[in-house]
Amino acid sequence: MSEAALREEVFARVRRVVGEVLKTPEERITLESRYQEDLKADSFDTLSLLVALEEEFDRTLEDEGSLQLATVGETVELILSLAGRTAADGSAPAAGG
Repeated sequence: MSEAALREEVFARVRRVVGEVLKTPEERITLESRYQEDLKADSFDTLSLLVALEEEFDRTLEDEGSLQLATVGETVELILSLAGRTAADGSAPAAGG
């Protein structure tokens, strides 16, 4: 899978989870969407989203600075960097989905 295709797949999965947790139509969620300002997420929503993303991607995000993520794009980049680190370690990336 190409890097662009992987990025699109991760974005689609993040967008679906964000839409479900924040009860926002997926078409309104872009890479530039800011959780608090654009999607009206509060601190409880942020924690709920973190848990849902950890379940979706089968990896712990909390220790990786995830509470400071401001946009959907930053979340996608974090997940991609974690997947790259996992692949470099020789373990299999999470299939999810």
